[in-house]
Amino acid sequence: MLFVALVSMVATVGTAPTAAREAYDTSAHSAPPSSEPSFAGAWRVSITPDGGPMFGGVSTYAADGTIVSSVLPVQPAMPSGSSGVSFASAGHGLWVATEEGSADLVIVHLRADGDGAFIGTMTIRAAITLAADGQTFAGEFVRTVADPAGNTVMTLEGEVAGMRITLGPTDGRAAVATTCA
Repeated sequence: MLFVALVSMVATVGTAPTAAREAYDTSAHSAPPSSEPSFAGAWRVSITPDGGPMFGGVSTYAADGTIVSSVLPVQPAMPSGSSGVSFASAGHGLWVATEEGSADLVIVHLRADGDGAFIGTMTIRAAITLAADGQTFAGEFVRTVADPAGNTVMTLEGEVAGMRITLGPTDGRAAVATTCA
């Protein structure tokens, strides 16, 4: 009896991926259908600090106004004199439309030192404007690094730009996001 139950369970689990693939709607991962473009979606982001090199990240802006964002986890030593690299977590935040095609956002990353000890936060605030086609955005940001007590250690300003991650053409094989190559 146990053998029959296990075989039945394996057969049911074995068909789940097929059913999931059949129910998968790729349009849910493109720009939302609307007469006007929206920030909702996944973005490849370029961050260019004033006087510094560009670095990148990825962010997902949900229709409910939440954001999940990732930058490279290893951050170089800060010019303010701190020693060694630090590590950043994924960021969580909010975005809100301020007028048609524009939004303000805030994203908070936790920071740790090489031993894994909490050393504060990195908060990014930005004002961004969506291009008319809804596929790119540009704006300005301020990044504030704070110690564990919330005291500002460093502030950095610059430009931010985003390119929507889209589902490229597929031929039945795994989809590849065209903007992440």
